[in-house]
Order: sequence, then C-alpha cells, then structure tokens
Amino acid sequence: VYILEKELKNIKYINGALKRIYEKTYGVCEICGEYIPANRLKIIPYAKYCIKCKEEEEKRKRRRK
Repeated sequence: VYILEKELKNIKYINGALKRIYEKTYGVCEICGEYIPANRLKIIPYAKYCIKCKEEEEKRKRRRK
C-alpha cells in the first residue's frame, strides 16, 4: 500500500510538471518567479520552487510542527 501511495504521489507531481510545460511556466519558481536552475530540474524534474524558496518553505513547515 505504501509503495502504491508513493507512486500515485509521483504521478501527481509529474502531471503537475506536464501542466506547467503546457502553460509555459515550467522551470519558473511558483513563489518568487525566478528561473529554477537546470541542475535542480535534472535532479527533480517536477520541482515547483527554486532552492531558496524550497528551503524557506521547509523552514516554515518545521516551525508549524
């Protein structure tokens, strides 16, 4: 069950990336609007945020817990 849930989550991320490609916003951070570095997209092709914004988001999540 865990593997299925993880794969469904990955499909959701991939579909989001495909949507951003279609909308011509792929590779642009959804928070700050800056370009996401190509190296990051090679590692995480469905990344929605640049490294700086992702780190800030993770800090906010940790503070809420």
